[in-house]
Amino acid sequence: MSRGIRVRPDHRPWRVAVVAGVAAVAFVGVSASDAVETKSWRVTGREAFLAATLESLSVSNEGIVRVAPAIEAVVGIDVAYVWSLLADPSAGIWAGTGNSGEIFRIDGLTATKVHDPVALQVESMALDGKGGVLFGTAPDGTILALDSRGKVTTRVDLPSQHAWGLGVDTTGRLLAATGEPARLYRVDSGGEASLFFEAEADHFTAMALEADVVYLGDDRRGLIWRIEPNGRTRILYDAPEVEVRALVVGDDGAIFAAVNRNIAETLGAAESGAG
Repeated sequence: MSRGIRVRPDHRPWRVAVVAGVAAVAFVGVSASDAVETKSWRVTGREAFLAATLESLSVSNEGIVRVAPAIEAVVGIDVAYVWSLLADPSAGIWAGTGNSGEIFRIDGLTATKVHDPVALQVESMALDGKGGVLFGTAPDGTILALDSRGKVTTRVDLPSQHAWGLGVDTTGRLLAATGEPARLYRVDSGGEASLFFEAEADHFTAMALEADVVYLGDDRRGLIWRIEPNGRTRILYDAPEVEVRALVVGDDGAIFAAVNRNIAETLGAAESGAG
């Protein structure tokens, strides 16, 4: 059984006073009249800190210790996987799940199911700009629309098995990044989908919008693509990892990417070296 998790960022990310290392001091004495002997030692590096028992602290790859956010469990989600999350200013947080394909709305620490199973997996979500929510599903590549009254309808059936990313541009047009095959579709108001871009990959596993510019990440070469409304494309970044799993555009226009290594190769190397 899995649990939904909510992270409450109500602790300031203060940095420990000594970044390169933490000095500890011990005072040994038996009475006020005795001399006091002072001993000190220094603990440095990520591995040394992780050997300790940490409470409400996190350690970065650089060995920086910070106050960690508080973590609380969300009740009401009894599913194997949470595939997608979407913050909605008017409705809380939406959660798309698998392998039951149920849709939940999270208010505070309580989740409520708003729709029965719609597919095997709900892999992506986006606000439609009209008070509703769009959901991308697998394995049929169907995009569903939930309106402000709670009614769910099919927006479009895409000729792909996965809908990993959804977004709405400034004209109100829906864009969908898919897998098997890796394509970017434009969907008009009538539900007609047209192919806008495709690449030599199995999946576009990540998508982000900046106005009408689309950023895509693939699952084979770790590439981040930039696609302009006129169809002009270029590779923005070639990551050393294989899969780009998430993309976010910052307020200053910077692109943030979450990437994965080849999991199959990593597991194989671990198994071969285990003996």
